[in-house]
Amino acid sequence: GISGGCEVVCGMLPRKVLGTVCGIVCEFLGIEEFSKLLNEVDPDPIYICEKVDFCPHSTTAAANITSLTVSPAKGPQGSTFDINMVYTVTNAIATGEFVVGVNPPDAPGFGDGQTIMTQGPGTYGVKMSLKAQPNEQEPFNPGQYQVVAAVCEGTCGSKHEWTKLLSERQGAFEI
Repeated sequence: GISGGCEVVCGMLPRKVLGTVCGIVCEFLGIEEFSKLLNEVDPDPIYICEKVDFCPHSTTAAANITSLTVSPAKGPQGSTFDINMVYTVTNAIATGEFVVGVNPPDAPGFGDGQTIMTQGPGTYGVKMSLKAQPNEQEPFNPGQYQVVAAVCEGTCGSKHEWTKLLSERQGAFEI
């Protein structure tokens, strides 16, 4: 059994977007059926949502990141860096996500993303801000920080059916 219910289980996922999808599917199925499904597959909330026919999936989704910029390109610790991504969907994304990851020169990477639900052809913009304020998880030491953005059908990085990396682009900033 799973103590604490859907909120506790889904709250353990590393990214808020995955926790949100997990919570929707868990509430829809109920905690008992959801726990059975978790024992079958790794905890990929988008795949689970698709597998139970709650979320649509596509084998023909197509998108391209046309622009990824970071401004300013260089700044001291404490600076706020604006990350802007523009992508064009040419064939609808059923259920997927976009993610933006930052790889520091001397610490583990971090990032964020958002679930995409039924996004038709068109051009879309994403804006994120990162305040490079040192903390326990990230010291924001001087150096080059790689920024990687991706748009996916399904969960980016998943190996499950219906998952596809549609586009990826890299940028950087320096502290």
